[in-house]
Amino acid sequence: MRRILSFCAVAILTCASLWASDKNVTGKWNCISDDGHGAVLHWVLTVAEEQGKLSGEMAGDMDPLPLLEPRFDGTVLEFKTFVNPNCTVLYHLTVTGDTLQGTFACPEVSGTINGKRARKR
Repeated sequence: MRRILSFCAVAILTCASLWASDKNVTGKWNCISDDGHGAVLHWVLTVAEEQGKLSGEMAGDMDPLPLLEPRFDGTVLEFKTFVNPNCTVLYHLTVTGDTLQGTFACPEVSGTINGKRARKR
């Protein structure tokens, strides 16, 4: 009986930790964006959380850009970046485990994004 209870406890804790990690967007993400017209960028999305508030930046083939108004509902990460007065880019990314996919758009350009969570070293 104890073995069965121990097994059930381990199974529940494992499932709970997997569920919690799936709901965590913090950390570094290796991303590729494609505007569909030949502009493919490789960059790193860094997301942090402090006292329930998200922050972060994008850096890589371009100058670092801070994330504006980031929010995460457990599945979808949304934020903005300011590129120039005519282009505040909106990002809509669906997070599934250690991958993310989504879109970016502003009046000047739009496209797709794919990313994978960077491995911790």
